[in-house]
Amino acid sequence: MPNRERPDTTALPSLLPRGTRSARRRIPAAVAGALCAALLASGCGPGEDAGKGPGASGKDPSGLLTALAHAAPRDGAGETVAFMNSAEFRKLSEAHPEWFGFTDPLGSPALHPQFREPEDMGIGTEDVELSLALGDMTGLLLGSFDAERVTTTLKADGYRESEQDGRTVLAEPDEKGPAPHLVWEVSDRGIAYGARPDRLEQVGAEPGGSLADDPGHQWLADCLGKVYRVDITRRGDDETVPLIGIGQAAGDPGKTSGVICAPTEDERTAERAAKELEEVVGEKGDRYRGSEVTVLRGDRPGVKVTVPDRPEHRRAGRLLTKDLDLVIALGGL
Repeated sequence: MPNRERPDTTALPSLLPRGTRSARRRIPAAVAGALCAALLASGCGPGEDAGKGPGASGKDPSGLLTALAHAAPRDGAGETVAFMNSAEFRKLSEAHPEWFGFTDPLGSPALHPQFREPEDMGIGTEDVELSLALGDMTGLLLGSFDAERVTTTLKADGYRESEQDGRTVLAEPDEKGPAPHLVWEVSDRGIAYGARPDRLEQVGAEPGGSLADDPGHQWLADCLGKVYRVDITRRGDDETVPLIGIGQAAGDPGKTSGVICAPTEDERTAERAAKELEEVVGEKGDRYRGSEVTVLRGDRPGVKVTVPDRPEHRRAGRLLTKDLDLVIALGGL
């Protein structure tokens, strides 16, 4: 297949801003590994309505919870989730292609140019509204699709339709096509993919049993607000800082920002996290000038840091591509 180039790819508690301090840093390998995995990407099938999934505030400004309503949690396991509001990102990238060119507009590792283009599957980029990718080459595209065209295109490319684990899927029987060799489940409203049919269960959550129903992910969605991309790391059974979410907030070139939110075990941990973040901001002021660290108090405490982009950064998204100090600091708690 042709390889045309595309760019790489509870109510919110009261907000109490803090100042900045200076100083030290450590890099936990597990967090760095999870970040790398995220960078390679964030009962009912993909075509059914798994619920709008608003957060505790009753809102879902980014569409994150709408997508997470399809994602099933993995008990006790660390995981990464990458979400993209593709419809919103298209508007941004069309208006300012250089500034927003760091990321793939679909946010799907399965449709990265290294593997295959959406057009090679009968999918138009404009068909995709929301994209969700999990850390093991499993994901879901939500939007409006011509399921018959996609199915016909895949069959012409050697895929065969079969019933597996109660699902009608398309797979390569001889796996002679281009890697990765994925299984696809296609409908007019969603396209799910995974390395094996059982992986599709991860993006076919039962209503009431999805990541969108998890208080921690609801908290993250409220904290992050209106963002067009989110990358979430869940740290297994670690309750100190169980989730770390990195969001990309839109704006004109030079006026965008990265947002990091993390719920914590208790307020003491939130205070400690804020201190660590302030030390990074103070130590590397040239890189994080203008950043605001905020302790979030209430029933679910946590911490939030907003990092403005500046014209000299030349593009949005640096908290995912190079400036990882703040996330690493949270991972070290």
